[in-house]
Amino acid sequence: MTNRALLRMILAGLTCTSLAIAGCSSSSTTTPTADTSSADSSGLDSKADVAGADVSGADTVTGTTADADTQNVPLGDATDSSTGDSSGGDPYADISAGPNTLLTDGNYFLAVFAKVFNLKLTFQVHIKAEGTPTAGGKIKVFELRPLGPDGIAGDIMTVAYDIPVDATGTFAINLPKVVLPGAYSPTGTDVPIILSLSGKVHDASMFCGDVTGQVPAFNADLAGSTFKGVTLGTQKSPDPDAACETAAAKVYTPIAQCPAIAAGNNTLKSAERNRDFQVYLPASGTPTEAVPLVVLYHGVGGSPGGIITDTAYDKLLGTNNFILVAPKSDRDGSGNPVLQTEWYYGSPLFDLDNPDLVYFDDLVKCLSASYKIDANRIYVTGMSGGGLMSTFLGLHRSKTIAAAAPFSGGYLQTLPWAGDEKATPFMVVWGGASDSAFSQNFDTLAKALIAKLLTDKHYVIGCNHGTGHKWPLELTAPNWAFLSNFKLGDTTTAVDLVKNMPSYCTLQK
Repeated sequence: MTNRALLRMILAGLTCTSLAIAGCSSSSTTTPTADTSSADSSGLDSKADVAGADVSGADTVTGTTADADTQNVPLGDATDSSTGDSSGGDPYADISAGPNTLLTDGNYFLAVFAKVFNLKLTFQVHIKAEGTPTAGGKIKVFELRPLGPDGIAGDIMTVAYDIPVDATGTFAINLPKVVLPGAYSPTGTDVPIILSLSGKVHDASMFCGDVTGQVPAFNADLAGSTFKGVTLGTQKSPDPDAACETAAAKVYTPIAQCPAIAAGNNTLKSAERNRDFQVYLPASGTPTEAVPLVVLYHGVGGSPGGIITDTAYDKLLGTNNFILVAPKSDRDGSGNPVLQTEWYYGSPLFDLDNPDLVYFDDLVKCLSASYKIDANRIYVTGMSGGGLMSTFLGLHRSKTIAAAAPFSGGYLQTLPWAGDEKATPFMVVWGGASDSAFSQNFDTLAKALIAKLLTDKHYVIGCNHGTGHKWPLELTAPNWAFLSNFKLGDTTTAVDLVKNMPSYCTLQK
């Protein structure tokens, strides 16, 4: 008997009573919920705590019909990522299976499109099946591993057994206790996921369907998400299909006719969406000569007014001559954010198919039509989710942006790293080991960002203020001093910018 078979026997015999685990129930699975009592209406992200999220036990997996013997076993054994085997042979040789023309045994590439985040996640699945396309059968083994952009799979996340497939090819797999490891998650932090796949086997090498479930740390519902699995090595690259029917990336047309823009609240139509933003002018009034533009992005749960209040960036306009604009994230008809992340980070082309890249372009164009903007001095900054967005823009709009200053930001590591046309200067600010929101570690994100920027020869000042997930007001003036030092095309400076900054700000090397 193999160790894996023994593990399944042991798990099958364990009950809540025999284990005496507090809160354990053998009859149902409790869905973790996020604590939203501290929801932050300001420009900063609020930290959501996961209530009761348990990712360590074994749970019953149901197929299209009740199947109490099917087990979803979270595992973590180190294995050969190319074969799914730790011993060199078939790791599931002990599992008997009948004749199989239903779904070819072996490794599959699985792409999941998480609609609420507008991001794709990739996995490696090892499958052992039995049955035929006309009569149906069973997926005897469904082993799930994370898969990195480099094509290397991680340790086993979970294994489901004996999933029924009906005569139409339809199946359902519930994976209630899956943890996406930090090394493979967008934020670099472990992310528990409650995952259900409802799909269909289309041929012996492809299956696809819909995803439901939750990401408790973000209080996010995965409804409307999709997946597609194909034989490993046959997937599209670099943008794999993650749905049964995949349309070409929608490319938006930049705004043709700009509305008149005034100080205060404004709206323009961008990427087929009505987008709101607030404009702040210098105390001296409408500029009569070209001035810099600062675009300030709010975080998750935030707003333009909130980020202005929390950073006091508008106070700098009393003595400095620039225009400040605070965009609002995409909203639905009820005024709620369309995305859990607020901003669009992922897109196949990273250009006019991304609504927020189009929005940025349209903002710059329309502000320049209403005011005298210095095209060589356009800057981006933001906090948390807005820090992620200002990082994204600093890399993907380097033809336009002279410098970027993300606070508690970073670059989502599941996205391809931007091939910079120029090394945009960055001021990277974060709050040290306690810099966390939605159970995600922004200390990890900031350090990873700095390392990548330095590899690409960016000029980087790092400011670890060590006070957690916040924008210290003492850094607002240094933020402007950093940004305003650079013009488009500058990749470094002879000025000692850290001289007048807090001591925790240093030139990174």
